[in-house]
Amino acid sequence: MIEFVDKTESSNGTRIDRSHMMAIQGFVANTIIFLSDGSIVETNAEGHTKTTRFNSNGSIEETFVGNKTITKITEFENGNIKETII
Repeated sequence: MIEFVDKTESSNGTRIDRSHMMAIQGFVANTIIFLSDGSIVETNAEGHTKTTRFNSNGSIEETFVGNKTITKITEFENGNIKETII
């Protein structure tokens, strides 16, 4: 089995309940703020944030900050899309 990027095996993991299953489907309460630099900050009911930045090289950087921090970079090149988790 592939280890998850958030290393849940070293913590209590994630509860599987109705609210989390609904969140997987996109049904979660968020506050969304559009900043003057063009980035977007989404804050959920648990206080976790996802910040989306549109970089000058055309890539998109999404950083989720909760119990752990996970960043995904999406790059576009020659009609292809590459997503990297760091």
